[in-house]
Amino acid sequence: MKYCENCGFQMFDRETRCPNCGQSDGTGKGKRKSSTDVVSVGWIILVLLIPIAGIILWAVKKNEQPSAARTYLIVGIVLWVINFILLNQLMKMNGRDLGSTQNQNQYEMSL
Repeated sequence: MKYCENCGFQMFDRETRCPNCGQSDGTGKGKRKSSTDVVSVGWIILVLLIPIAGIILWAVKKNEQPSAARTYLIVGIVLWVINFILLNQLMKMNGRDLGSTQNQNQYEMSL
């Protein structure tokens, strides 16, 4: 157990803010998210159109805006998977399968 430096209220060790007065314990764990660490609608639209942009944005912004960067990465990966599934379904409808050995054999025979 520890005590609040501001009001002396007894706190659990895992608490980072005093439940009595709201004072932070100074460890920095109770910090609120920076107002600059927000997801931009414009960047999300770009990621929706070009999923690889989500991975690129994560790499660029992971240190300065970690929460927003994580969102861009997740959206980019999810859309990448969805695009792959849709493309595979379209290819199957046209008689081609991206992973089939028949398709690979046809490609090798055309060479």
